[in-house]
Amino acid sequence: MGRSLDDLGDTLSWWDLYVMLRWHRHDSAVSRLKFPETWWRTIEVDLAALQVDALRGGNWQRGGGQGQKPDPILGPWPADQEALPAEPAKPKMTATEIRDELAKRRALRESRAG
Repeated sequence: MGRSLDDLGDTLSWWDLYVMLRWHRHDSAVSRLKFPETWWRTIEVDLAALQVDALRGGNWQRGGGQGQKPDPILGPWPADQEALPAEPAKPKMTATEIRDELAKRRALRESRAG
C-alpha cells in the first residue's frame, strides 16, 4: 500500500513518517536525494568491485609487476555516509504550521474530488 503525505494524521502517523525518513531503503527516493552520487552503492556492488580489483591485482602480479599497479574500481565510502547524526534536525515549521498546511491540502483535495 502506497503512502502519501496527504494521509499524514489519518492513516500515516508522525512516527511512521519519521521512521520512513530516518531508516529509508538504500534505493528509495530519500536516499537518492540525500546521497545523489552514491545511493546505488550497496554491499553487493562493493563485493563485486573488490573481486574485480583482486583479479586485476593478481594478473598484474603474475605479469611480473610491469607497469603501473591497477587502481581500485571504487574508492572508500564517502565520509558523509559513514556517520549518521545522533539526533534529527529541528523542524523548520512548527506543529501548528504543519497542521494548517495539511488542512489546506485536504480541503484542496476534497474540492477537486467533487
